[in-house]
Amino acid sequence: MVKTDIALIQLRKAIQLFNNNDFICSLTLAGAAEEILGKIALKRKGHNISDLDKSFWDGFAELQNFEKVSKEKIMKVSNRLKNELKHNNIGENTWVEGDFCFSSQDKIDKAINNYLIAYDKFPKDKIINTYVNHNWGT
Repeated sequence: MVKTDIALIQLRKAIQLFNNNDFICSLTLAGAAEEILGKIALKRKGHNISDLDKSFWDGFAELQNFEKVSKEKIMKVSNRLKNELKHNNIGENTWVEGDFCFSSQDKIDKAINNYLIAYDKFPKDKIINTYVNHNWGT
């Protein structure tokens, strides 16, 4: 099975879980799909959604006369909650706090955007297309 197919399976299931309010599982699956599709977009087109995020935050920093932050810092903040759900580096039973719903939707949207960047079209998938039509208004 090719990586794009794997990512689309993960993305489809992430959307289904999101629609059933299981934001934790949705977030981890969407994050995996986003990462796979992001690397494909980077290889095929030379950029991915993380580069577009960096451009957005650079523009915001310029408008506000703030110092620009690195792409790595932006990605670290973007991936914080996903990584908290996947790892337990300190080995403690600590609280994980965050907006699971927002973060799940953000990763779903970024995965879809990475697919768009890589292939210049939406995936041919009913669940993904229904999500896009409902949430993006296309």
